[in-house]
Amino acid sequence: MDALRDVFGSLIVFDDVNRHLRHMLTALDIRYPVGGHHPLAGRRVPDADLKTPDGATRVYELLHAGRPVLLDLRGSAEVAAAAQGWADRVDLVEARSEDDHWPVPAIGEIPAPAALLIRPDGHVAWAAAAGGAPDTSALRTALATWFGPAPQG
Repeated sequence: MDALRDVFGSLIVFDDVNRHLRHMLTALDIRYPVGGHHPLAGRRVPDADLKTPDGATRVYELLHAGRPVLLDLRGSAEVAAAAQGWADRVDLVEARSEDDHWPVPAIGEIPAPAALLIRPDGHVAWAAAAGGAPDTSALRTALATWFGPAPQG
């Protein structure tokens, strides 16, 4: 045990080691296999500053209701249309990011996304990159996978 204590004692003076241990102990380095290639897919969503029509807020404040959140940061009509069948189960929030880049534990800064589907536990089930059209087919698949099929009719 003394040898292990000595090894860790010599390692924790390094910032990279501390960062790695911090992410591991807090589980911020976890990335669930949810599909998609966006760096946020499967990760805990960062608590970014947002501007909504109701005023300033943060991402985590949107999760207080314990419901899934489809966060549209570009005002995309395609995102809103794709999510129509889930309006009874998923909160659609249109907002703007206060920052061009978001810090993501374990990977660094990434460009702010265009849209995110956030599970009630704060992990991203689907994400659209800034620039280009969002993959609404993948969004509908994520909505059905996590929150059940859309009503028929």
